[in-house]
Amino acid sequence: MVMTGKVKNDADWECNTLKEKIILEESIGEVERERLFKMLWDKRRVLSLDDDDFGGSKLPEFKIILSDDTPIYQRPRHFSPPIAREIEEQCQELEYMGVIERSESSWNSPIVPVRKPDVSL
Repeated sequence: MVMTGKVKNDADWECNTLKEKIILEESIGEVERERLFKMLWDKRRVLSLDDDDFGGSKLPEFKIILSDDTPIYQRPRHFSPPIAREIEEQCQELEYMGVIERSESSWNSPIVPVRKPDVSL
């Protein structure tokens, strides 16, 4: 399944618009196509429209009680300068958007960047 163009607002979230913007493999039959479009339409509230469209959850503060409070620290991985620059830019953008925040925790695990099919990181 491939989505062509960007869906901008709720008006674009019409079932017929979705059918125009989503390209399905030819091997998918008409019944399956209709079921897929109906499922997308029914679940449209939880689907992202673009890279900047995402929500959050309002969960109460909680604490995970561990049997051993010894922090696990793994050294950060080293990346080539272009990859490191892209990671830094994405982290700054996510911090600006309020998705992530700086931490002074003694716990640490390295990130694992992965290339998407469209070659973006």
